[in-house]
This record gives sequence, structure tokens and C-alpha cells, in this order.
Amino acid sequence: MTLRHTAALVLLASFLMVPPLQPNSCCGVFMYPNSPIPIAKWRTIATFETLAKCEQSSSTEVQKRIASVHLLVSTFGFSNKLEGKWKDALSQAKCIQSDDPGLKRQPDK
Repeated sequence: MTLRHTAALVLLASFLMVPPLQPNSCCGVFMYPNSPIPIAKWRTIATFETLAKCEQSSSTEVQKRIASVHLLVSTFGFSNKLEGKWKDALSQAKCIQSDDPGLKRQPDK
């Protein structure tokens, strides 16, 4: 293995990603997951050294974020409906390898 191959292996990582939320037409408040959007536009919520580590940790990471959303909703009095939408988005989390072709941004049409 050459030095260049070794460097390429070091740069490979995995991301735990969730679909972005789309703004509500009335108030500009983010309300519902928009999962048909390409992976390149999803949001990274955690980074791992390997795909296996991402898959092993994804459930724990999602549960931590659900607990954070619950805390924000209860602290600031947001709607339970909003909490449910965030939970929906988090439940769609996927582990994506950093070299996945879907991560390359396509120009907007």
C-alpha cells in the first residue's frame, strides 16, 4: 500500500445524517421532514471513523437528540406537534460513508 492509499483510508469517515426540515408556509417555522431531498442536502448530526461505528452508535445518538428536542420543547413551550416532527426527522437518520456519490452536491435547477 502506498502513502497515497494510506492517506485516502485516513480521510474516509461516516456521517449520521437526517433529512432537512422544510419551512411551514404560514410562519417560517420548520415543521416537517422533507426526506425526498438528495442526501447531499441532508444534515450531519454526528461523525464517526467507520461505517460500523456509525451503525453501532446511531441509535444512541438519535436518542440523545430526541431528549434534547424534548428539553427544548418543554423549556420554551413549543408545540408537541413540532417535537413530533423533529422526532420524525431523527427517526430517518442514516449512516452515510464520506465517499458516497450521493454526497456530491448537484447544481440546483
